[in-house]
Amino acid sequence: MATPQERQGIYQGIETETGNPLIVYATSCRPNAAGIIAADAVNEFIKQVDAIEGNPDIIDVLIESNGGDGLVVWRMISILRSKAKKVRALVPHSAFSAATLFCLGCDEIVMGKYANLGPTDPQISVMGKDGSQKNFAFEDVHAFIKQVRGKFGLSGSNAKDVI
Repeated sequence: MATPQERQGIYQGIETETGNPLIVYATSCRPNAAGIIAADAVNEFIKQVDAIEGNPDIIDVLIESNGGDGLVVWRMISILRSKAKKVRALVPHSAFSAATLFCLGCDEIVMGKYANLGPTDPQISVMGKDGSQKNFAFEDVHAFIKQVRGKFGLSGSNAKDVI
């Protein structure tokens, strides 16, 4: 594993090679210490974008993440587009779920030899009566509705009551 100083040198090398400013956005994928793309990163992301001098033609974003909040990446792409004409995603290894959505919001995706994108798995969050938050995958909700209507033959107000 590279030291922070070695990583900084690598990042500077990427900027020198491309001639573009580089922002690195990585979340931890370590067991029991995983991180996700979340709203608390937006203000720091804004600081990074504001630190870029002028209005460059291209901003490169090296992204490494298993995903998180899709609305946050929408905001990040919007922030980048307010600064540069073109946004390019650099994916050395993994960009899953919301990180894939981030890449799809860019003008170009440059992937490493063993890099991966996907899958996107939008989540629906519902607050329970007891105050707890429950998350459901969109695909699970869609499959349930399809089963209620198809397999059980419910329609109209009957299907609406079950759903």
